[in-house]
Amino acid sequence: MGTLLTTNLIKAMQLYNQKQLPKAAKLLIKDKSPCKDSLKLLMMVEFNLGSYVKAIIAAKKLINKTDEKAYVKDASNIIRICSQHIKDKKMELEYSEKSVCCDSSEDNAEAIYHLLLLYFHEKMFVKVEELAEILLQWQMFRAPVSFILIELASKQGNKNLLIKRLLKAPDHYNEFNLKQLGIIIDFFINTELFQLADTTIKFIIDKFGCNTTSLKLSLLLTQKDTTAAQHYWQQQKHTLSRWDASYFEAKLAQLRGDYDKEFSALIDASKAKKSELTKSDNKDEPNFIELFNATLPKLTKALQPNNDSYGCKNTFIMGFPRSGTTLLDNILDTQDNMLVLSENDLSTHLMKTFKTFKHYPLDIYKLNTKETNLLRQRYLQHINEQGYHIPESGLIVEKDPHLTEAIPFIRRVFPAAKLIITLRHPLDVCMSCFQTQFISNYYNNHLVTMDDIVNRYINVFTLLERYQNELSIQPHFIRYEDLITDIKGEMTKVFNYMQVIPNDVYLSFHQHANNKFVNTASRGQTNQPLYTSSMYKWKNYDKHLVHYKEKLSYFIEKFGYNF
Repeated sequence: MGTLLTTNLIKAMQLYNQKQLPKAAKLLIKDKSPCKDSLKLLMMVEFNLGSYVKAIIAAKKLINKTDEKAYVKDASNIIRICSQHIKDKKMELEYSEKSVCCDSSEDNAEAIYHLLLLYFHEKMFVKVEELAEILLQWQMFRAPVSFILIELASKQGNKNLLIKRLLKAPDHYNEFNLKQLGIIIDFFINTELFQLADTTIKFIIDKFGCNTTSLKLSLLLTQKDTTAAQHYWQQQKHTLSRWDASYFEAKLAQLRGDYDKEFSALIDASKAKKSELTKSDNKDEPNFIELFNATLPKLTKALQPNNDSYGCKNTFIMGFPRSGTTLLDNILDTQDNMLVLSENDLSTHLMKTFKTFKHYPLDIYKLNTKETNLLRQRYLQHINEQGYHIPESGLIVEKDPHLTEAIPFIRRVFPAAKLIITLRHPLDVCMSCFQTQFISNYYNNHLVTMDDIVNRYINVFTLLERYQNELSIQPHFIRYEDLITDIKGEMTKVFNYMQVIPNDVYLSFHQHANNKFVNTASRGQTNQPLYTSSMYKWKNYDKHLVHYKEKLSYFIEKFGYNF
């Protein structure tokens, strides 16, 4: 039998080399007691045939057959690649780690770099830094890893580290692609490294000969050189996409105080953006507002008052984009005894974990104690993976304006959590969203046209009202207008609600915020002293908002505002 197996293996290898893959597979499958070399060959044959599930099965059998690192590494790499094809992220991560565990030398550099990308995508930033140290030893990975480390510093909000890494970026310009250089220019602009931004724009023109109009306009507008920006836009607007051209036209009109022209340009920009979103292949997420409506009756009994803090004291800041959530989190971030996390996708990650064993949000009420503890542990673990340390006080503040609809989930996992809703005049909120070029994602794609924004606002706050009435959830509300006119009075209420004794550093929060890199649309505003110029800006567009006033009238009155 042994001689026959050897003969079959030799024949199969010959067929493999002759690219007669189906025949090789058929011969190898007949082997009822395959050796490790037969399994390795079968794995490669199935892989090259594009039979990814069969290749994974053969690779796993090989790993079970031997603990020799060379075989385990090769099998793990095949599973890593195949799991990409079948879109199994969990398997992809598991076997990428197994491969690197077997071999962390330059011979396995591709797998190490792939694992770094997976860690970055999963926001496991501590592990990204660890792998980056290994990869930076090797010339071919210095540029891509340096770029990832720049993005990493921005996601961590570490402005000083971001600038330090950006200053080294020009060393790799010849190896960066066009998209990477565009992102680096955006970072230069937003960290006020204007000369480097301008130099890099010229480099892109020389190397790629492509259009850099939008980058140049962003630079001029951030430098507040309105005259130059207006002149440049007039010269180059024909080179811009409809979306960009209309958006910059709106920005320039706003700076001139021509609000009619601005509103008209924003309408055109939103139509162009909406058209692009319609053409995209991105599948829409389920409508969680509708799903929560369906599951609310079942949640009533599940969300009973509970003071279980599991050793940590969570506060969640939410509301609606452009309502003051970033301002509040920057004020709270001045306090040494709490960890403040701004839009780090922690709760989103938690929902993703929940979806691995339950339907979200329909099964929230089914969570048992064991599952709840698992989710809490995963939440704390993910905080540590991002490189943050939970203070001795256990105070964790997470800010994300999009979490409002997910309050039942948050309350189910963290029953003692404090919930803070920031409010701002509904017309100001909606108008500010309309003026903002949000990064495209599921939530922001509901904030494109003015109709979209107003409908989203009404849906979210109607749902919140149901949470209050039907689930007895009573958050603390703070109005943006009250906060900026009476920071001490309003923050006293917030600190009392959180049961925190503050220090007075929060009164000069803007100085503290100057050391942070803000990853939201509020960038450039939070490092300034409090100002009132953003109050009631909707009045500049009064005649364009008649229809929306009527639609929002209930919430305008409910939240104590006027028309």
